[in-house]
Amino acid sequence: MHTFIACSIAFAVSLSLAPPPPPPLGWEETITEGFDPPIEEVLVDQFYAEEAERNAHIEAWGEEAVPVLQRLYADERWEEYQDVIRGYLNRYGAPATLEPADERLREALGEIEQGASRVGDDGLMAFQDAVRQDPAGAADIVLDAYSRAEAEAQAVIFRSFGWIAGPEGDRLLQHMHDAAKSDEVRESVTQRIRAREASARVDEPIAVILERERGEAVQ
Repeated sequence: MHTFIACSIAFAVSLSLAPPPPPPLGWEETITEGFDPPIEEVLVDQFYAEEAERNAHIEAWGEEAVPVLQRLYADERWEEYQDVIRGYLNRYGAPATLEPADERLREALGEIEQGASRVGDDGLMAFQDAVRQDPAGAADIVLDAYSRAEAEAQAVIFRSFGWIAGPEGDRLLQHMHDAAKSDEVRESVTQRIRAREASARVDEPIAVILERERGEAVQ
């Protein structure tokens, strides 16, 4: 009975998934050699691969797969597969493109300053790559654009790029608060600062909390 239910659920899920996109014409003739299983074959035949399967492929391919995946990501013929390719690159901790992350981040911010109301996947990936490589440098790039931007653009920059962990994130948010050009943006930043502070208190070791309270009691 349980087996029947599990199979029924799996079948229902499979029906809800959209069919994989058509692969590039002639892709079988341009498979990159040296990988088992072949990278292009996995992208096409296992478009909806499970987490365990993808991790197994990563382990089998090794770091040598990174430039191949980056090449495929940049190939317009594989555009429909970019999300899957980017997922594999994320597991390697590698950027989706060889173009420097800071330059891609500046391009995304420039589009916002020119009136874009949202950031595309490429811009968000550029931000993640830049933060991974240099959190302080990424924060400086965001702050530079935020300081120049008008209130509407500031709101987009804050929503999209106001997310850095640790001290650099605290610095980023404090600057965004101080340089905000509208009460609405300033209030949004304030709420996020308070949320980070509350989260930090929850994660704080009890010994540290008790020690601080003792010090306050003595004063």
